[in-house]
Amino acid sequence: MNLRVSANKCKYAVVALLSASALAVGWPAQAATGTFTYTAIDGKTYQITNPVGGKCYALPSPTQGNENNQTDAPVYLFPDTACKFQQLGVVMPGQTGNIQRAQSTLFTG
Repeated sequence: MNLRVSANKCKYAVVALLSASALAVGWPAQAATGTFTYTAIDGKTYQITNPVGGKCYALPSPTQGNENNQTDAPVYLFPDTACKFQQLGVVMPGQTGNIQRAQSTLFTG
């Protein structure tokens, strides 16, 4: 009986150790599926397809509105190129937005 209890304790210890290791290293970010499109102040239309979740995307030209999020993840828009300042807004999956002068995006998922 003692051997069985020790084996169970060992099993739980291994599971706890593996879980802690995964948290310390972090799981790989998952990509959102779909395309985010926006019109920029330079008059061009840009798109990001299958963006990686948690990665900040600096935009080649600031938005002038007309953001179209056809991904399966919310997209947050920021006024700087590094997703550091307070967000200007969020466009939910399947929705459109009218966020002016965003210079970077961050997808979550």
